[in-house]
Amino acid sequence: MKKLLFLLSICVWLTSCDSDAYKCLDLDGPRFATPSIDSAYVGEEYENEIVAFIKREPDDDAFHYHFYIEGELPEGIYIEQEYHSRYLQLKGTPTTAGEYKFILHVEVSDPTTTWNEIYYDDYDEDGGLCYTSEEKSYSLIVE
Repeated sequence: MKKLLFLLSICVWLTSCDSDAYKCLDLDGPRFATPSIDSAYVGEEYENEIVAFIKREPDDDAFHYHFYIEGELPEGIYIEQEYHSRYLQLKGTPTTAGEYKFILHVEVSDPTTTWNEIYYDDYDEDGGLCYTSEEKSYSLIVE
């Protein structure tokens, strides 16, 4: 009987609380699939891909991904991303050796949100995700 009352109270709590408590049960949100990046060499063309995904989301390609870097990349290296893609490219030809540390941030948004919904503040901006941003520290070594 105690177990039944406990389960019933959990069900009541889930249905009576706001949607934030319910949508965070599975802890879904953006993550980085790329644990580290390859070294680069001065004067040689460089390309490395960093991939983000949404944990516990089978259709993570449907979301919009926005990347930005905190810190500095080596001179000659730049970032490139196809429109809202979850794939980020580090490209270019580095000109100076050294270790370059930076933090990569990703924010995701629900692509089904319309401008009308934003204007009238009548939308779920996070697309039902528990959290919408993530960051990861990377180090690019140029030899």
